[in-house]
Amino acid sequence: MRSARRSPSRLFGFVAVAALLLGVFATSTGTAAASSLSITPVSSSQWGPDTSGYEHIVGEVQNTGTVTASLIEIDFAFYNASDAVVGSDYTFATVDPLAPGEKSPFEDIFTPPPGYTHYSITSVSPSASTIAANRNFATVVTDTYTDGSGYRNIAGTITNLNTTTADLVEAVFTFYNSSGTVVAQNYAYADTANANIAAGQSASFDEALSPEDPTYSSYAMLVQSTSPPAPPPAPAVTSLSPSRGPAGGGTTVTIGGSGFDGVQSVMFGAVAATSFTVVSSNQLTAVAPAGSGTVAVSVEGSYGASPSSAAGTFTYLAPAPSISSISPVTGTTDGGTTVTIYGSNFTGATAVDFASTPATGFTVVSSSEITAVAPAGAAGKVDLAVTGPGGTSAQNPGDVYTYAALTPAISSISPASGLLAGGNTVMLSGTNFDGVTAVDFGSTPATNFQVVADTAITATVPAYSSPGLVEVSVTTPSGISTTSSGAAYLYLPPAAYEAVSPFRICDTRPFNPSELTGLNDQCQGKTLQPGGSITIQVAGTSPNDASTGEVPANAVAAILDVTATNTTGASYLSLYPAGVSSPYTSDLNWSPGSTRSDLVEVALGRNGQVVLYNNAGATDVLVDVQGYYIPAPTSTNPSPRVTQVTNHLCQSGTGATQGPCPATTTTLRTVTLAPGTALSLRHLPPQLLTGLARLLPGDAAPLLEWVCRGD
Repeated sequence: MRSARRSPSRLFGFVAVAALLLGVFATSTGTAAASSLSITPVSSSQWGPDTSGYEHIVGEVQNTGTVTASLIEIDFAFYNASDAVVGSDYTFATVDPLAPGEKSPFEDIFTPPPGYTHYSITSVSPSASTIAANRNFATVVTDTYTDGSGYRNIAGTITNLNTTTADLVEAVFTFYNSSGTVVAQNYAYADTANANIAAGQSASFDEALSPEDPTYSSYAMLVQSTSPPAPPPAPAVTSLSPSRGPAGGGTTVTIGGSGFDGVQSVMFGAVAATSFTVVSSNQLTAVAPAGSGTVAVSVEGSYGASPSSAAGTFTYLAPAPSISSISPVTGTTDGGTTVTIYGSNFTGATAVDFASTPATGFTVVSSSEITAVAPAGAAGKVDLAVTGPGGTSAQNPGDVYTYAALTPAISSISPASGLLAGGNTVMLSGTNFDGVTAVDFGSTPATNFQVVADTAITATVPAYSSPGLVEVSVTTPSGISTTSSGAAYLYLPPAAYEAVSPFRICDTRPFNPSELTGLNDQCQGKTLQPGGSITIQVAGTSPNDASTGEVPANAVAAILDVTATNTTGASYLSLYPAGVSSPYTSDLNWSPGSTRSDLVEVALGRNGQVVLYNNAGATDVLVDVQGYYIPAPTSTNPSPRVTQVTNHLCQSGTGATQGPCPATTTTLRTVTLAPGTALSLRHLPPQLLTGLARLLPGDAAPLLEWVCRGD
């Protein structure tokens, strides 16, 4: 369909001469500004008169507001040479409705009033459109030509992209000169019945610009219809990720779906999202507000809100766990410490971490208590964290756990005594012996040592300057072992033996004068219980009658006749120097209800004392002194010899009586002395020597030992 010029507008004024002047522009305010409705003139020009004597003002306005405008009225004032108003007129924008950002041409055709010389645009008055602008069309220009009558034609096709029929489809043209000023405008309807185009169909158009219109350099084309476009569907939510978060809010949720153009709000139930960002028409992100339970997430836009769906629900989880304190607050670097964690919201906890390392295991005791086994870790402080359905606990001073370095520890030394000359091998038992760099006896390094295991070291005892207890220490990269009774070693001097008439120094039974033979009973009523021990004084003790002998204060070892009686269970007794660790070896064994005795050789420890340890059951203990050792002066005589042997007879293993016992006998034999007594012969190191024989000072190992005991 060929275009036709629109009829002249209503005129207010008189006919006058034509002039081409640019007007002064003004925009409306008030309601338009308040409702974000704003139309701004872009440019205009005047030409004429045409063959009918009319003047033409053509121009362009733009929708600079935020809502679609309709019925855009442009008002003009006409002036004479003295700028006196001689008339007025108005026209409407050709494009209606006009969407935000779009431009529309306009044309006012008028008879100039008397004295008219120029014009101005005095106001632009838009109205808010009740329908959307329909721009769902595609255009193709197929030809531009000038026909035989001088009309300048633009021909092509328009395709309706709407889902419904578009009525009164019209192509609007705006023509510009080389400076970009509007010089003409025109339109052409679709070449169909009533200019209607069915959905998805195409129709031709042919615009014809009059030869009287000014020459143009370029043009713009916009297609409109009186039928509004079908509204887009309301938003739809098809996915949430994540779909759960803490009750305190703050979770960033990615929402998938459709129709997210023009989103106005995102709701979590009845509460608006803290913020949201539209990524595309199919995706947006929203920060969940605080809430509880399970709520529907809806997206609201210009065309409605998304309907509820299972895929669009968000579940608020319990509050994140919180740690208030832990106990203990320190453990070793090898882990394994059971730590009790106190706080809140522990129900459903899924992880307990020591810094970034998971606990070896944990148990949720209640909503306010968890027990966790510490994993191995480097020395230093770490924060504990509990993770549950509501999140992970925040760090605070109450969750700090300290890994302490594994310093070595000595629990026992065996044997725990030896001569000043050293050279003997001892076994050190304890913990954390990995990486040992030194073993020291007091301030003297061991002659050599070997780490057998993390719990055992063998070391060669170095020589020492003076007798007594010294602290044995083990050094590793983690530190030095601390002082303990188990780390004491007793240096003994070379000793000379002195026999005494037996006298009692300990009897744990209730006091009985007939049983007490000495003045130094120190154990009265102290029956040994299972695992019990008692420390008795040996050095410095004496019997009632001091003429029968005493143990001097400088004694370094003793021969003790030890008896266990009133026994309630099978057990054993260990004797060892005070100040060193128990060797947990038996010196006397018994069965329940029995009375047993034996001679025990023991070095005297701190303050000349000895410890008696009972392993199991209850028992009374009797201790009688048989002899002692005192430090011997240095001698250059290396030959061991017996200087005093009473006129006893030796008895062979077959019971035959032989002559006097030879001093060089090295096998165990029994010599009959008198009814109820016997003499046994053994071959032992000098620090354990006991017996009736007197040895010359300086005798070296091995030496003969004569032991007198009551049978």
